[in-house]
Amino acid sequence: GSRGEAQGRAQEPAERPRGRRTQVFLPGPDGRPAPAPVVVGISDGQKVELLEGLAEGAQVITGTEIPGATRGNGPAGASPSANPFSPSRPQPRQR
Repeated sequence: GSRGEAQGRAQEPAERPRGRRTQVFLPGPDGRPAPAPVVVGISDGQKVELLEGLAEGAQVITGTEIPGATRGNGPAGASPSANPFSPSRPQPRQR
């Protein structure tokens, strides 16, 4: 081939954007939730990889509590776990 083919052709692969931008809520100085931008990676439905946005050990608000409300497992008939990676009991074979 020509002399220019091998020279200058090797390029660094373009760095793909990793993760998805979203926000979480942190306890603000006044005790009220304050939004914080983050970048998240992979998730198994229960745990999420955090790529950018928070210092290690930061407190994050994960839910709400309504005074006087009873704690339940969600709506009646709801699956206890929607995690596709969670082990489940084997189903009996039907003949």
